[in-house]
Amino acid sequence: LGEFRHNAIASLEAGAGNNDAGALWKAAELAFASRKRNKLLIMISDGCPTECTFESLKRLVEDLTRRHGIVCVQVAVDQLEQIAFPHYVDLSVYSPDEAISRFGRLLIELTRSWR
Repeated sequence: LGEFRHNAIASLEAGAGNNDAGALWKAAELAFASRKRNKLLIMISDGCPTECTFESLKRLVEDLTRRHGIVCVQVAVDQLEQIAFPHYVDLSVYSPDEAISRFGRLLIELTRSWR
């Protein structure tokens, strides 16, 4: 999606066919290569993977957390029917201001010990 100053994130479009587990694994591979001690992966998703099973996503999140110490967080843009991530904010149930506030508090709580 480009570089920090020249990114293409705004050009993304929803279109189904999402493999949440595959996307999370790709992000995890990048995290594994990082020399940073603390790692945080944030997935923005509708919470309904179509190209992988919910169970495969949940198991991957558990594995990344337990075996690799990676903190996994989900920002759900639609109401979640099942919870795969231990840490998440469901944007569909809060006003934008409240959702941002909750997400910020969640990140502070999860990274407090990193300081």
